[in-house]
Amino acid sequence: MSRLRKNLLAGFIILALAVFAVRLVVVQLVEGPALAQAAQEQRSRSYVIKAQRGDIVDASGKPLATSVKRYNIGVNQVKINTYFEPVMTSKDGKQVAERDEYGREKVKAFGPAAAAKKLAPLLKADPAELGGKLVAAPDKEASTFVYIAKEVTPEVWREIQKLGIPGIEPEEITKRIYPNGNVAGNIVGFTNIDGVGLAGLELSQDSKLAGVDGKALTEIGRKGQTIPVEDNYKKEAIPGQSIQTTIRLDLQNTCQQVVENTKAQMGAQVVLAEVQEVGTGKVFALCETNTVNPAEPSKSKDSDRGSKAVSTVYEPGSTLKVHTMATALEAGKLEPTSAFTVPSQITMSNGQTFRDSTPHGTQGLTAAGIIAQSSNVGIVQVGDLVKDSERYDKLRQVGFGKPTGIELPGESSGLLANYQDWDGRQRYTIMFGQGIAATIVQVTNGIATIANGGVSTQPHLIESWTKPDGTVEKKPVDAGKRVYTKETSREILTMMEGVISEKGGAPNAKIEGYPIAGKTGTTQIIAANGQQTGNIGSFTGVLPADNPRVVITVVVYRPTSSIYGSVVAVPAFKDIANATIRELGIPPTNEVPQLYPIGE
Repeated sequence: MSRLRKNLLAGFIILALAVFAVRLVVVQLVEGPALAQAAQEQRSRSYVIKAQRGDIVDASGKPLATSVKRYNIGVNQVKINTYFEPVMTSKDGKQVAERDEYGREKVKAFGPAAAAKKLAPLLKADPAELGGKLVAAPDKEASTFVYIAKEVTPEVWREIQKLGIPGIEPEEITKRIYPNGNVAGNIVGFTNIDGVGLAGLELSQDSKLAGVDGKALTEIGRKGQTIPVEDNYKKEAIPGQSIQTTIRLDLQNTCQQVVENTKAQMGAQVVLAEVQEVGTGKVFALCETNTVNPAEPSKSKDSDRGSKAVSTVYEPGSTLKVHTMATALEAGKLEPTSAFTVPSQITMSNGQTFRDSTPHGTQGLTAAGIIAQSSNVGIVQVGDLVKDSERYDKLRQVGFGKPTGIELPGESSGLLANYQDWDGRQRYTIMFGQGIAATIVQVTNGIATIANGGVSTQPHLIESWTKPDGTVEKKPVDAGKRVYTKETSREILTMMEGVISEKGGAPNAKIEGYPIAGKTGTTQIIAANGQQTGNIGSFTGVLPADNPRVVITVVVYRPTSSIYGSVVAVPAFKDIANATIRELGIPPTNEVPQLYPIGE
């Protein structure tokens, strides 16, 4: 070989080595970090460890909402291609893989199709359909994570793990369970598929229930095994707080059945009911028709997915007469036995005319008789003894015209215009519960104020929160605010007992062995055009009147059987009252009420 050719060959070799050296430098120093990162990302799996959402339980600890562990199963469409199923044989009583002459495992089946056949029975899926999910579509690149099944139980996931299929990876989640169907659904609310509260306590208490998610980072081997390397990272999730409510599940269940039955029997549009403990503000039951099932909220109308008990307002009607009377008693303007002349119709000094619901001749009624017989004509005479500002202040103190603060989203403040804005008619209609609007919670709490000796307490649904470490935080409840004196409250309760007497407006509300103090309410529903579109009948009662434990209110919207609360609401009240007596173990007193005289 000539010297020239030797030099050319040597130069070519040197050039080639130089190119390789440069490429090596580029790969190691320039592209190296990026390539290493890409390789690590291909081997790595980062996932969120979902925090266990806190439970919601009733007053005795029975679950209203709880969470269980589930797994979403995904596939790495790149890694799944490395799967193979070896040919197995029996050796020394054990199943082992057969090997060829070179020591390699013999392959029985391989790839996504083989994996699909193994997975399909566990996932209860069609093998062909499942196999289609394990590979990328012809016009798409293979993905490192595609869902193939959701909400798989831990037992099924353990069986999948045993298959050792590379690329089959879990995503740990929690699934919200509502074991009581729609019972208390309007209170508990529901979450979306990501576990975020959308209604009820699930929404208002979401920040406490949710907890804090954790995070994990691992490297996965060719066959799906975890590679123990220094960079593996795991931050455990912090569970959410659990909530104990004041709701008594059995009573809530009965209450919901009663309102549904009442709706059907009275031909009503909506029926609401509430049971509140006197002195504490604890709500034992808060019921409404068409209650949402938290497990299937999409099957309910939008209007039924929240709580109408806190969002829907109505004119309280004659139940408000007790506050008009209490304000006059408090101001020293009359006594329970004070006499009034009550015609069937009256025209007040400003020219406004009012009439009683049933025509009658001129009567002589005491103040107690006005309440017992629910006279509009009588109550406007009583209310006229007191300044508008005084009546407005008492209504505000009782809680009308402002939110109660109960722990449900969407609570309405109700409607109570400032007394300076009352016109010549409204200043009177408010005396008998028209021209004012309130929720059932506000009305019930107002009567509970009287039953509690004149002290108003805040109604609430939450008893306590329990933190992940077991620490219990009690719901702070203040001592309440005095609105009426004890004497006034006792006098009003006795007047309300007269409503249940034979000469009162609701004698059918009587429960043997238990003195009841109550008040009926009937009001019209007026549309924006001024036309009447229906009626609302209601009843609120104190049980037992001589030692008040609870206040129970029933509101019936647009009944077709009758317009009167004594007809449409009292039967439901009695059913719920009897269930409450059983639930709380209230003993009979058999006390005979010492009533005020009603009048002629």
